[in-house]
Amino acid sequence: MDSRGFIKYVEEQVPTRLKTNKFLVFQDMIRKRNITSEDELAAFLSNREIALQDFINANKTGGTMEGHLREKAEEIAFIKYIKLNFMKYL
Repeated sequence: MDSRGFIKYVEEQVPTRLKTNKFLVFQDMIRKRNITSEDELAAFLSNREIALQDFINANKTGGTMEGHLREKAEEIAFIKYIKLNFMKYL
């Protein structure tokens, strides 16, 4: 299955009530990363979450890193949202 086929599969599986702006961002992420299966998606999300958490843990100094840390924390929150709301339907 290619990326387009996987996006179509995800769109069919996820209930309509969850298809908000976050779902559109999720679809865009699949498209940009060329993810083609559930296993590939789960591996990407896990690896990305670990990398972001490592970045946050290594850069806990204040000052100029504060904005970057906020962005990374928001991305971790989005990954958790994906795992909680979308992954259970795939």
